[in-house]
Amino acid sequence: EGTHKGSRRNLLGSEPSDDLIKLYSNELHITKRTPPTYLAHAIDDYVVPASNSEKFHKALSEKNVVSKYLPLPRGGHGLNGYKGPMWDAWQAQSMDWLDKLLTSSSKK
Repeated sequence: EGTHKGSRRNLLGSEPSDDLIKLYSNELHITKRTPPTYLAHAIDDYVVPASNSEKFHKALSEKNVVSKYLPLPRGGHGLNGYKGPMWDAWQAQSMDWLDKLLTSSSKK
């Protein structure tokens, strides 16, 4: 559910056990050592559902890991078709987030 079927089959085999699925579910392995995470995901990604990023972001937030999730209205898988002002805005927003993160870390 919610995964790229080819990647899942290649990584886990054709009939993975529940334990193996849990082992490879990022949202289940968040710890205090998980680094700050920035996620951008196109809503029209039909290869990997945006719900993957939403679920991971929610789990990060629940574990108090610094994170940001930016859902993009379009761009497909890998943001291959994402150009123009929204592309520029995504780039600027990610750099602003990183700059604030690094600035606040250096003051500690």
